Amino acid sequence: MSTDNDYIAWLLGQADSLTESISVRRPSEFITEERVLPASVTATPGPMRFDTTPYIVEPLNMFDPDHPAKEVTIIKGVQVAATVGVLESIILYYACEVPQTPMQLISATSDLVKTRMESNILPMFQHSGLDDKIRSNDKTSTRKSGAKRARMDFANGSLLLLSGAQSGAALRSHSIRVSLRDEVDTFKSLVADGKIDELADGRQASYWEKRKTLRITTPLEKESSVGYEHWRKGDQRRYNVACKHCGKISPMRWRVVDKETGIIGGVIWQYDGNSVIKESVRYACPSCGHEHYEHDKPFMFSPENGAKWIATAKPTEKGLYSYHIPGMLSPTLPWSKLASDHAKAFLPDGKILDFESVKTFYNLGLGEPWKRRVNGKVTQQHARNLRRQGLLRGEINNEWHIANCGGQVELLIMAVDVHRHNLAITVYGILALGQLTLIDYWRLTPTEDSPDCTDPESSVWTQLTKLIEEKTYTADNGEQYRIMFTLIDAGFANATVVAFCGQYDTGVNYLLGRPDTPRGSRVKEFSEVVAKTGVPGYIVAVDTFKGTLDSNVRRHYDQSYGVPGTAPHGTINMPVDMTDDELKELTREILKTRDDGRGMVSYYWHRVGGTAAPNELWDLTVYTMAGVSIMGYNYCIRDMGLEVVDWPMFFDFVRGVRGNI
Repeated sequence: MSTDNDYIAWLLGQADSLTESISVRRPSEFITEERVLPASVTATPGPMRFDTTPYIVEPLNMFDPDHPAKEVTIIKGVQVAATVGVLESIILYYACEVPQTPMQLISATSDLVKTRMESNILPMFQHSGLDDKIRSNDKTSTRKSGAKRARMDFANGSLLLLSGAQSGAALRSHSIRVSLRDEVDTFKSLVADGKIDELADGRQASYWEKRKTLRITTPLEKESSVGYEHWRKGDQRRYNVACKHCGKISPMRWRVVDKETGIIGGVIWQYDGNSVIKESVRYACPSCGHEHYEHDKPFMFSPENGAKWIATAKPTEKGLYSYHIPGMLSPTLPWSKLASDHAKAFLPDGKILDFESVKTFYNLGLGEPWKRRVNGKVTQQHARNLRRQGLLRGEINNEWHIANCGGQVELLIMAVDVHRHNLAITVYGILALGQLTLIDYWRLTPTEDSPDCTDPESSVWTQLTKLIEEKTYTADNGEQYRIMFTLIDAGFANATVVAFCGQYDTGVNYLLGRPDTPRGSRVKEFSEVVAKTGVPGYIVAVDTFKGTLDSNVRRHYDQSYGVPGTAPHGTINMPVDMTDDELKELTREILKTRDDGRGMVSYYWHRVGGTAAPNELWDLTVYTMAGVSIMGYNYCIRDMGLEVVDWPMFFDFVRGVRGNI
């Protein structure tokens, strides 16, 4: 293990390699002259140029040793070339041009650091013909390589340490001048003796006035975002792009309205129903309204046409620079993709469609942190507003659904919440346009001479079996429906629930609700699990669905008859004969924040009224939403081998199955 004594010895050993002068090339000059990009990191391999990404030149040049910048923070969207163009280029620059410089690259985990070294950093040297710059500084041994898993030594006496954020020892082992912190918002929040970012600062104490720190991240939650916190401390620079018509420059923003002129600037498009018309997506100049298309990006971004970074704030201290690079600046991510992502998150009228998609759009698309709406409560009136005239319990009114939702009920999903003295059960109808309609809501209770629900011999399990296997609904248009998928909560009476589900080869599974899926899960909403008895089930990230359900229940839907598709995606429809007490079960959970006292904020769903307050309808609706996701994933991705869920294809499959009833 390396120690401070080892490091001192390393420093003393550099005396014979000291040079009389250092390079005067700026980082961007060095990179354009020396760096070659392989096809593995770009669609245009070859010598690195900044023609399509001129916005990364300035933050890169902040790492010229003579520049007064001490800390540079970049918050970014996806595919903006910041990691490849800035972070990796800094490593190459110092390894070749700036001698005797100790550097450290910190990423979320040791595995990520290893992957970046093997897949990006080493190939960067090799493809650029600079792999001879990597060598050991231990001249007593010819067997030592300059590239190791956690360290790279360079011919000019510089070195690079590679550390996972969870490794407190690595963050305390060496003095560092250049600290490169990749995706800081994903770092584990704390190690044993402090915050990771502060520990990394401590390694730069010996070089404090000459330190160079890069924090780069796609920001996550606003309240706990390390990247956003440091971006706010800097001068908050935004890249101003040029208009082809009026020649004025303005910061690239998603949407802005001039209150005086009424001009709408930013990304605009037309809809076909709720879908974005790809060809209609363009960027409007906020000054004159001139519309630019994808092929206009090189003109808009070029410094020759006036595009440049402009600071919008005074930094809290000298030497702090900060940059915001939204996804709209990406040369490879089309605006139409961002518009489509926006359409997954918001309705055309701006109301939230899907909670998690909103967060994803802000983080990955806009490169901005997402501030959760907390402490707002679903009210009894919100719940009452879900009642629909024309819908009754136990009936499927497809005429109403076609008129109000743009299509009929396609399949039925049953969800079961297990308690000692009853089973709470919902049957929801799922529509192809994403709406949910409650068809039935019961509580099954054991007969007088029966044991309670924890016992597999309880009469409730016989009743449930009959519902699953025999219950048939006939809609007003003659369509017949059986329960196609059943999910049973196994958080209580686990052994009994798992054994019950084990009787079925398919279509009946247990679930375990957790705030998030386990690490390494293929999808964020759920993961498959197998009980010790071999029975398959699912771990469901209930918080993912609760956020969306909360938004959908709050959404005001003004029922309009005779207008196809009036009810938007995610609309919850309740029969008009649902009681107030039943609907009140949708008001029992509220999102709150928890501060650990050390600056880290987390979120949790609080049960209003305590654990005794009934909330079964809320939980069962969450399980139903999970059931839709599970069914779509299983058919399209697991069975058909698709990369994503093709919902039209899935519902075609469902119609075929239903036709065999």
